[in-house]
Amino acid sequence: MVYNWTVDDGHLVTGNAPDYRVIIDGRNIVTDQHSVYWSYPPDDMGTQKPPITVRLVIETAGLTHGGSRDTIACKDIHIVWGGNDTAFVLS
Repeated sequence: MVYNWTVDDGHLVTGNAPDYRVIIDGRNIVTDQHSVYWSYPPDDMGTQKPPITVRLVIETAGLTHGGSRDTIACKDIHIVWGGNDTAFVLS
């Protein structure tokens, strides 16, 4: 399976064994990792931030000779902001 992660603001973050080095991946990543993290730039602390949508599309890996991926599942996660830069996840 392939995990296609997209976020409309902030950035996605990954880390891999064995060193678990933190990698800032940007707003879209296609990976075989089923978990990623989301963050926003430290410069945005204390500012008004828009609601965030994180989208995960799980797809088949596709064929090696030009085959397309088939969508297995899709989920949107919505994040809104409270006071003191506190993020709340809505289901």
